[in-house]
Amino acid sequence: MNNWSTRSFLGGAVFGAGYVPAPVDISETHVHRTRTDRQDHDAAWAALTRSGGLPLLIGQFAVIAMAVASGVSIVNAFLVRLLGVNVFGQPEIYVPGWAFVTVLVSFGFFVTNIAICAELRVMYVLLDQSDTRPVYTVQRFGRIS
Repeated sequence: MNNWSTRSFLGGAVFGAGYVPAPVDISETHVHRTRTDRQDHDAAWAALTRSGGLPLLIGQFAVIAMAVASGVSIVNAFLVRLLGVNVFGQPEIYVPGWAFVTVLVSFGFFVTNIAICAELRVMYVLLDQSDTRPVYTVQRFGRIS
């Protein structure tokens, strides 16, 4: 018992308060339950997807990644248009209309990802509310005659 008290602050505080832990006898035997890897995998994915925060986090990451990718492609389009080099410094041949199409497509992808993230936010709020709501609601009480 002395080693347990010196291993952690909580153990020292427990012994310092005068509490001495003792084993508790129980009448039930320990049943060792084994789960397969597939069951562990299913339980982990169920826990991840049951929380409403994971889809929202993935959506926010997608919006940030798309913003970065769109920004880089727009900068690349303007560099090729104005200077004739890409973002890596390699010479590129300017194709008329290419910069406009790149900016337009990048902006479209970014707006689409913003809309998807907004919908994920709505789903998060709905899932969060459904977790705190009771399983059923009593609408009225009446006598059975």
